Amino acid sequence: MRSTIRNNCDGPKPADKFRACPDCRAAWRENDRIRRIKRAERPSETHRRTVAVDTDILDALEPHAAARAISTNELARRILAAVADDNLTDAILDDRNTEKDDAA
Repeated sequence: MRSTIRNNCDGPKPADKFRACPDCRAAWRENDRIRRIKRAERPSETHRRTVAVDTDILDALEPHAAARAISTNELARRILAAVADDNLTDAILDDRNTEKDDAA
């Protein structure tokens, strides 16, 4: 058996391939499990959809997000939610062909 000290229990390192004894490894696994549970869920994990936004757009939104003390991504989510909730897409975007709208 080697005389190397194990990380958690200050005992000698076991003769197997692991750096720590089975008790120390079990403690590491338990700590890792608790850390994963305690980590806040990311918005993409909550909502299960992701939208890619160009960095120049996020950079333009950054001062507005800072003024509200929120992240730029949170501001972008709030803007999209407001547009969807208030049905503002047509009012914001002028990309429809007006000739087709007039004919209808």
